[in-house]
Amino acid sequence: MHLKLLAVATLVLLAGCAGRTAMEAGSPGLADGFRLTAFGNEFRAGFDFIRKFTAPVHVRLETDVEKTPIPAELARLAARVNGFTGRQIFAGPENDSAGPEILVGFRARRDNMDRARQVYGTSGRGQRVARMIEFASCAFEMNAPGGELRVVHVFINDNGNDTMHANCVHEEVTQALGLPNDNSSLSLSMFNDTGGVDRIGTYDLCLVAMLYDPRIRPGMTPDEVMPLLPAVIADLPADCRRYAR
Repeated sequence: MHLKLLAVATLVLLAGCAGRTAMEAGSPGLADGFRLTAFGNEFRAGFDFIRKFTAPVHVRLETDVEKTPIPAELARLAARVNGFTGRQIFAGPENDSAGPEILVGFRARRDNMDRARQVYGTSGRGQRVARMIEFASCAFEMNAPGGELRVVHVFINDNGNDTMHANCVHEEVTQALGLPNDNSSLSLSMFNDTGGVDRIGTYDLCLVAMLYDPRIRPGMTPDEVMPLLPAVIADLPADCRRYAR
């Protein structure tokens, strides 16, 4: 869930290699970063298992976004994820149109809250999702029976700030792939509501690549996943090596 306010979400980046090294040294390595993001869920307990799509996922727009940066950012995000991982995580025109989907809704805040209640009910789950939408710029909710993601709803509130709308695409749609948790220690990641990373970068791309390694299967627990990670990390793209501590 994207809680960052652009006016205050700043990060002092020291110039030169020394500054970057210091920031990297303060962030968890890939194994810990994966554990912190793949297991659990913001504001909701009881999800200590892997959730992921098992077929290329279609991103579908529920609302008119023609005059926003959302379509271009979705295309950019899909290209980066597929290109970096070497896997077709996001579907293309050649994929089965009946496959799993991420549904993106761009609406006024109250309209998104109403949509959440329409999809998930007027009490319980629906009310919880509506409350997330009320207090954030954007949010998502997953359906993952047995850990296999089938439908994820992403809600982006129209607040007139196109930069925030673009940031929401990167964070929420990436989290919708199966990395739903945020943690304040992840200084190199978007998945940190107190940090200054707003678009997907190499660290988060490495986490996505780990999740979509075929050795990591839906429904696996931390005890099953963590022993596999050294081998998974060893097979990541070369750009990930700097974080493999």
